[in-house]
Amino acid sequence: MAQAAYAAARSAALGLYGAGDYETLRHGIDYPELNSLFSSAG
Repeated sequence: MAQAAYAAARSAALGLYGAGDYETLRHGIDYPELNSLFSSAG
């Protein structure tokens, strides 16, 4: 899971520093959905 998170962070950083935009974050998970994933882990 950590490797997937690092890959997503790397992709976002490359998009931000390369193209100068946040396009790579367009498909991200919003905070409510992310919180629900962790709150239902039991």
